[in-house]
Amino acid sequence: MKMNKLDEAEKHLRYLQDTMPDNHKDVISLYSKLGDLAFAKDDLTKSLHWYQRALKRKNQTLKWDDLNIADSYNSIGSVFAKQKAHEEAHKSYNKAMEIWKRNFGDEHLAIATCLSNIGTVYDSEKRYFDAHQCHNQALMIRRKHLPPDHPDVAISLHNLGVVHKNIGDLKKALQYFEESLLIKQKSLSFRHPSIALTWENMASVYEQDLAFQKALMYYEKAAECYSSEDASTKKKLANVEQKVQRVKSKMPKRSR
Repeated sequence: MKMNKLDEAEKHLRYLQDTMPDNHKDVISLYSKLGDLAFAKDDLTKSLHWYQRALKRKNQTLKWDDLNIADSYNSIGSVFAKQKAHEEAHKSYNKAMEIWKRNFGDEHLAIATCLSNIGTVYDSEKRYFDAHQCHNQALMIRRKHLPPDHPDVAISLHNLGVVHKNIGDLKKALQYFEESLLIKQKSLSFRHPSIALTWENMASVYEQDLAFQKALMYYEKAAECYSSEDASTKKKLANVEQKVQRVKSKMPKRSR
């Protein structure tokens, strides 16, 4: 969402907050939406504040295993994960997982989402075996319930590619990224950030493999995807442009 649209949404939600009685039935939903909005703007402190307020109100009126409470724990886990607060992220995701398993069993799509989230935390902690297990489980569940070209299947494939890239298994990483990209290109727009992310990771694989010409090509593809007016991609674009320059500096002049 573009920054001006985020600002408009925030203005609307702030108006509702100022005018809505504290005991209104929609106040919990409002807190959650304020949390979502702050998360989209990368204001993690504010996002956590609103998600925790929503959870507090839910805990006052709902049973501990209500699905709405699981949603709050999952959202809080996502904030902690982005803050690299790994232990807190695991706690929140595991609470969401417990509730979802109690309601749905072990092979629901919500479980796949939670496994994917936990796997990403493990990857950030360099616990690659655990990360691979989680992402592989998530992929199995998604393939069981979703069409083969569903974007969530592509996400699981991408995540497995990241794990293999991080352990230096570059050939396998590239296979996962290519499979993920094929699905994303069928189901998402050309400039979708998820496509850019896969281009960027493929470039990273080629850079690690010292195939600088291919690395440059894929970083430039990622930059093209990121080059929009969407404020959420501006940092990513700047980061990729730095990588483009880094790869160029490693190449013989005649190859650039």
